[in-house]
Amino acid sequence: EGVRVLCTANVPDADWAARAYVERYHTSDVWSIEGIRLAARDGASPRAWLGEEVVPEEAYRRSEFYCDFGRRVGVRHIIGAPAALGGGAFAMLGLHRPADAMPFRPADAEAVTAALPHLRRALML
Repeated sequence: EGVRVLCTANVPDADWAARAYVERYHTSDVWSIEGIRLAARDGASPRAWLGEEVVPEEAYRRSEFYCDFGRRVGVRHIIGAPAALGGGAFAMLGLHRPADAMPFRPADAEAVTAALPHLRRALML
């Protein structure tokens, strides 16, 4: 059914951000694209990744997604967690911090990984 944004919080102009992501920027979201590719691999266990584990920091900062969208809404550091929902559908949980905030740590990703089975099941319901 395409792309839907369930929640956008604590970003400038959240209504614009959600609409713009669905209408345009999901196709250039290098974190989600690569995260879903990794999650879809055979044998990949569901887990949360730090952004730089999926896309190197410099590549992200040069990406169309960051230059045109991420910088505007303060999406610099991320924990991303793709969850397979069945039938080829995925949900992508993205927790973001702006450039002037402390980057996420591996322990933060581990905490999200622990919650991922519960979040996945809730989305499937």
